[in-house]
Amino acid sequence: MKRFLFLFLFSISLFAKAAEQPTFDIFPEVDLVSRYMWRGFSVAGPGVNAMATGEMAWNGKNALTLDAWGYNSFNESIKEIDLILAYKRQFSEKHVLQLGLGDYWYVNERDKGFFDYSNDSTLHALELFAVYTFSFNATNHLSIQWATQVYGCDKKPVNDGGGVEQAYTSYLEFQYGSVFAKRYNWHATLGFNPYDSPKHETDNFALINIGLGMGRKFEFGERTFLTPHVLFTMNPSSNDAYITLKLAFGF
Repeated sequence: MKRFLFLFLFSISLFAKAAEQPTFDIFPEVDLVSRYMWRGFSVAGPGVNAMATGEMAWNGKNALTLDAWGYNSFNESIKEIDLILAYKRQFSEKHVLQLGLGDYWYVNERDKGFFDYSNDSTLHALELFAVYTFSFNATNHLSIQWATQVYGCDKKPVNDGGGVEQAYTSYLEFQYGSVFAKRYNWHATLGFNPYDSPKHETDNFALINIGLGMGRKFEFGERTFLTPHVLFTMNPSSNDAYITLKLAFGF
């Protein structure tokens, strides 16, 4: 596993060397959401949830990014810290490929073990993902994402004796997005579980995420913005649906 991760990070470094002269920037953002949704599932119950992101980016259209993302619920004892390393390569005005490694740590407030990365006991889940984006024009695009959790606490039972093995939970998503009047944006999402996954609560191929969202961006200067957003999410696999509100503030 360590050799595999080393080869992945080494491949990203080779892509990065082909980029233009390096530049560096930081993009902080704070979000307030009425419900924490992820890939068609409600991760936390209703109530205000706070999310904070700090992104460090190197280069321009060919960007190496490191994201630190944190979550805290005001009415539940849950905490989450995600670290995501990704490289985005723009091959032309229409074709963009992003490769990344995500480290997800989602635990109860009193849980510890952030530095425990033993595959048998860790509460981290490591995920490899790839996103291909095709731009029809300056305002319309289609993205296709594949993600697989390859290490950590993503496990499934293998027998009645309590044995477990890596579940390799995966997610396939198609998303169409559009911007109109320069400030309004909307997107439509279809997300699928490809195969048996205890985490996605299904044992076969299933449609788990149908989403339709719309937002309006208010800009204050070059970097500061405020975006209210509404999202309608349906999960046919779990026979559930949600409407969530989000307020994003970047600076």
